[in-house]
Amino acid sequence: MQENQRKTPVSLKLIACISAFFFLSYSKFSFAASPFPFAFAAALSPLCSLTAAAGIIMSCISSGNMQSVQYVSAVILIPLLSVFIKKNDALKRGIAVALCFMLSFVFFCITEKFSLRSLAVFSTASVLAGFVCGYTVILLNSPRGIIAEAAVNKPAVALLCFSAVSVLSSFSFFGINPGEIAAVFFTLVYARNYRFAGGSTAGITGAAALIINGAADIRSVVFMGISGMAAGTFINYGRPAAASAYLLVSVMCTAVSGAGMFPVMSYVNIVAGIIFFCMVPVEKVHNEEKRISSTFDEESDMMRISSFRMRLVANTIGNAAEKPESFNEIKKNYAGNAGSIADITESEYRTMSKNILAEQLTASSEIIRSLSSDVQKRFIIDRRITSRMKTVLNENDIGFVSLVAYYNSSRRLFAEIYCPKNSCVSGYRIYRTLSDEFGINFECTKCYDGEEMRFLISERPAYRIEAEISQKSSASSEENGDTCLCFRDSYGKFYIVISDGMGTGKRAFEYSSRAVGLFRQFILGGVDAEQSIRIINTIIRSESTDDYFATLDVAAFDLDNGNMTVYKSGAAPTIFLHGGSIFSVNSPTFPIGAADTAGMFKRTFSLKTGDMVTMISDGVPEKAYGVIKRELTEKSDVSEISENICRLSQKISYDDVSVITARLVRQ
Repeated sequence: MQENQRKTPVSLKLIACISAFFFLSYSKFSFAASPFPFAFAAALSPLCSLTAAAGIIMSCISSGNMQSVQYVSAVILIPLLSVFIKKNDALKRGIAVALCFMLSFVFFCITEKFSLRSLAVFSTASVLAGFVCGYTVILLNSPRGIIAEAAVNKPAVALLCFSAVSVLSSFSFFGINPGEIAAVFFTLVYARNYRFAGGSTAGITGAAALIINGAADIRSVVFMGISGMAAGTFINYGRPAAASAYLLVSVMCTAVSGAGMFPVMSYVNIVAGIIFFCMVPVEKVHNEEKRISSTFDEESDMMRISSFRMRLVANTIGNAAEKPESFNEIKKNYAGNAGSIADITESEYRTMSKNILAEQLTASSEIIRSLSSDVQKRFIIDRRITSRMKTVLNENDIGFVSLVAYYNSSRRLFAEIYCPKNSCVSGYRIYRTLSDEFGINFECTKCYDGEEMRFLISERPAYRIEAEISQKSSASSEENGDTCLCFRDSYGKFYIVISDGMGTGKRAFEYSSRAVGLFRQFILGGVDAEQSIRIINTIIRSESTDDYFATLDVAAFDLDNGNMTVYKSGAAPTIFLHGGSIFSVNSPTFPIGAADTAGMFKRTFSLKTGDMVTMISDGVPEKAYGVIKRELTEKSDVSEISENICRLSQKISYDDVSVITARLVRQ
C-alpha cells in the first residue's frame, strides 16, 4: 500500500518544470514575448522559480531571436523575487513582477526601435503580468485549497483563463489553435456556472486575448460574447443544448453581420472546444467535493462550538446565583437602618422580586435563543481547512479532542482547538505550527470552561487597537474602586470596558469587578453585548441587599472594518477624535443594579485609521474635558495621553480616577 502512495521524485518535478516553461516561453503577446510564463514562474517557490527561469532562458537561447534576449533581463530576477519576498505576499510579488517586466522594455528599445505601440504593448503586458502573478500566489497559498479558492475568487480565475488563452494561442498545428479551443471551452464553463452574464464576460475576455495575439480570424471570435450569453441562457436545458446554442449563434451572427463564412478551421476549433466542454467529467469533481464533505458532520461541528459557549455562560450564571434572603431575614438584618431596603413593605418586596425574576427569565430565554441560532449566522465552517489543520496537528504530535475551522462574517479565518482540561498542550506551539503551515500570521488566545481548554487561533485582522490604562485612587492608602479591562471575543471584536463601583476603595472595586467579570464571561460565551448587560443587571439587582450599583461603559471595536459600538449604562462621556474633529458621546442612563430594567445606550461609529478614543470613569471632572480634547488633538502616544489626563484629574477630584485611551491602527 505504501509503495503505491510514494510521492513523485523531486528530480522528475524539476525536469517537468523546466520542460513546461521551455515550451511556454515560445508564446507571444502581440509582437513581444509573453509575460505570463514569467508571471507564473515568479509565483512559485524559490526552487521551482529557479528551474522555471532556467527553462525560459534555455528557450531564449535556443530560439536565437533577438527579441527573446530582452526577456532574459527580467527572467534572471525571478529566483530573487521568490527568495526575498514571502511566498504568500501577493501584492509585493505582483508589483515586483510588473516592474521587472518593464525593465525588459529598456533592452527592447536598445535592440529594436522605440515606438508608442511598443510602449503600449509592454505597459499592458507588465500590468497583466503583475495581476496574474498576484492572483496565482493567492490561489497557490490559499488555506482553502486551489479549487475552493477559485470557486469564490472569480477575478483570479477570469484573469488566469485570459492568460491561458493568450499563451496557448501562440501555438498552431495545421490550423488548429489551442488558444481558440480554450477560449470556447472557458466561455462555456463560465456560462454553465454563472449563466448568461458569465458566458458573455468570458467570451469577451477570450476574444480579446485572441485578437491581441492575432491568433484567430477576427470574424470567428468577435461574436464570442454574444455566443457565450446564448449558451448561458440555455444551460438549464443541459450542456449539449448550451453548446448547440453557442455554435448556432456564432454562425448566425457572422452571417447577419455580412462578414461571410469564416475559415473552416475556425469551425473545427469551435467544435473542438464544444466537444471538450461536453466531455469534461464535471460531475466527478462535484462527487469528490461531496466525498470530502461527507467526512465531516457539520451539525456536530456547530454543536461543539455552541456547547462550549453554552457551558461557559451556564457556569457564569451558576456561579453568580445565590440563595435570596427572605423578607423576614432582610427586616432582621437591616432593621433600624433608615432609608435601606428594609424599610419597604412585604408587598413591595414581593413585587420587586417578581419584576426581577421576570427580567431574568426574559434575558435568559433570549440568551439561549441567540446561542442556538446566531452561531450559524456568524460562522462559515470550512471543512477542507478543518481537515488540513487536523492532519498538521496530528503529524506534529499535538494532542487535541476536536478542531473546527471557520470564517467569520468578514471572511477572516478562525480555528477552535479543544483539548482536555488537564492537557499540557502549548498554545504557542499550536500557533507556530499552523502559522508555518498556512503562511498566515495567526494569533492565539486561551479559554477554559471548567471541562475543556479552548485555544482560539485567528488570522490577523485588518486593524488592531493600541490601548493604555491609567488609574489613580482617591486616597493613596485605598484600592481603586474602578475596574478596567481589554479583551477579544471569538467573532473578531476587541472590547474596552470601564466600570465605576459605588463609592471608593475595596468595596467599590468589588462592585465594579463583579460587573466587568460577568460581562467578559458572557461575551466570551457568545452572548450579545446588549443581552449581557441586561442579565448582569438582573443578577446584581437580585443580589443588592444594600442598594449597590456600578456603571458600565463599553467600546466594542470591529477589527475587520474599524467600526466602534458604544454601550453605556450610567457611564461618563466617551470622547473620541475622528478625522481631526472631536466628538463626545453621553447618555442619561441608570447604572447596573440601580433599576429592575437595565438602562442602556447603544450607538455605532465608523472610525478611520489613527482615530483615538478616550474612556473615563466618573472620577474625571468636567473641568478636565478641555484637557482631554487638547491631548487627543496634539498628541498621538496613548500612554502619555492617559497618564496626563489621569494625573490632572487626581489633582481636582476626590474620587477614584480611571482613563483608557485607544487608537485604531491599520496592520
